[in-house]
Amino acid sequence: MEPDASAPTPPPPQPPLTEQQERNTAMLMHLTGLLGYLAIAVPTGQGAGNVPFLAIMIALTGTYRGLQVRDSSRELGRLTTTAVVQSIFLVLFADALFAVAFWLLDI
Repeated sequence: MEPDASAPTPPPPQPPLTEQQERNTAMLMHLTGLLGYLAIAVPTGQGAGNVPFLAIMIALTGTYRGLQVRDSSRELGRLTTTAVVQSIFLVLFADALFAVAFWLLDI
């Protein structure tokens, strides 16, 4: 019996991967798994609508405190800490306001 001429021929065997290719493949597999986890863990419903507002508040707080730096690196550190603490407080406060607004609007 002769082999069927229309049957596809199997591909030639692949050469073994180099060490760098193996590391790249492992990293890509890890990142793919991480992105899959984030797609499940990060809500994309009503809670994601407030993220741009929170980002703007953080940026404005950091910019405002950054423009107040004048004389020394000590002042820079103090104002950086102040900006971080204020940003955390503002994010928590604004997130609470958004939660109440979403609850009242039944979103």
